[in-house]
Amino acid sequence: MERVNAMIVAVLQALGSPVHRTKLVKCVYLIDELFYQHFGRTMSGLAYMWDDFGPNAMGNAIVKEANRLAVKGIVHIDPRPNYYGETSYLYSLERDKAGLAEKLSETDRYVVRDVVAHYAKCGVREIVKVSKQTESFKNAQQYSVLKMNKSAEYEKLMQDVKSDPDFMKGIEEAVQTLK
Repeated sequence: MERVNAMIVAVLQALGSPVHRTKLVKCVYLIDELFYQHFGRTMSGLAYMWDDFGPNAMGNAIVKEANRLAVKGIVHIDPRPNYYGETSYLYSLERDKAGLAEKLSETDRYVVRDVVAHYAKCGVREIVKVSKQTESFKNAQQYSVLKMNKSAEYEKLMQDVKSDPDFMKGIEEAVQTLK
């Protein structure tokens, strides 16, 4: 769960302000969805299931890990009453606790920053709606495990790149200069 923890910290760091629990879960999901489309696996290693409130990690793993980070003093959880008479939970990063995010590769951190920048201004309802519009969610049956897919556009781009001998030769030459 180290990568999940690093992703949670990276998301909270990128958002910079307290974030609703549901938005945190959806951000991690959308990062995994994008990562899967490009790399054929989730960044977190988590599997997701269909839920009434949109995609959720199996066993509520993201929330459980965020709560464990709170126990360790890395994440702060601020419970607040909401207008439904229930409790909402806002998550934020404790001061000077962003180091865990450094366990992600530069590529991973780029994907996190890209997704968070894209959805930072979304409210909870809006990000839930976005998460429910992903192909993985739309193609799943109620309460079943989501099956993520690689992006057809990305696959075509990779095929085009690999079939271009001049481009591939340039890549090989660049790699040789780095050695």
